[in-house]
Amino acid sequence: MNYEDIYMIVNFETIDVADMMIMDEDQKDDLLENDYVSMLLKAYGLSYDILEGSNATLHNVNKTLYIRFEESQSVFQITLLERMELHKYIRFVTSFNFPKKVKLYDVSSQVGGIIDTNFGVKFKIKILDDRADPIRLEQIADRQSLEKDEEDSAAKVFIKAMQGIAADDRDYDRTIDDILELMYHFYKEGINQINHVHHDRYTNKFNIVHCKGNIFFFGVCGDEYYAVACIEDQYLAYQAKEDGEVEILCKVEDISNVCQYIEDYNKNIKAL
Repeated sequence: MNYEDIYMIVNFETIDVADMMIMDEDQKDDLLENDYVSMLLKAYGLSYDILEGSNATLHNVNKTLYIRFEESQSVFQITLLERMELHKYIRFVTSFNFPKKVKLYDVSSQVGGIIDTNFGVKFKIKILDDRADPIRLEQIADRQSLEKDEEDSAAKVFIKAMQGIAADDRDYDRTIDDILELMYHFYKEGINQINHVHHDRYTNKFNIVHCKGNIFFFGVCGDEYYAVACIEDQYLAYQAKEDGEVEILCKVEDISNVCQYIEDYNKNIKAL
């Protein structure tokens, strides 16, 4: 079997049909662009250029094929671009029962799906070495893996406290990580929209530029851009940084008066 003819895929995000239906046409067009996948890659400290020619480890763990990118140590499940006959697929996967070091090439975006829309990257591999460090069970995740003893971000601590979850309770970590990732990507969607939507930047009211239903709102207040997310029936005002971190500012009791809550938050910060 010639491995170099096979395109492999890592999927970073799936947007379901319900979300797609409520988006306007401009948003749908934006989602089909490579820029969106680039944004998802950036959240993991990756890019097309970084991945092209980079090394990785492929390993079959519990009958599932995973890849660990050497550049970020992120671990993801692998799928194939084209269907393969079952006996060939089994032979392909089991050939990685022992981890192999590979080099990636022909890296590009992969946007597809019939009902839901998947956003990821596709690439081919060249096998460099039949010996590599194994991918351990605790590393396996669909998104960037987090060590159990890693210090929680301030945003995660905020959400745990808001929901009455103990700081050392790890049962909800994956769910909270997913929420924070959604918050981050929505904020970036909003940033991508500001040049396409006419809006007043200098206002003392929360001028909404972009939204998703009654869950996410992105807008401007006092010449700065903020987002508001509804988490468990509570609204949180936040911003997202270039490194992928979400900074939760405050709770918002009245969505029509977001600016006042942010102004009060900023005053309290300055008073500290």
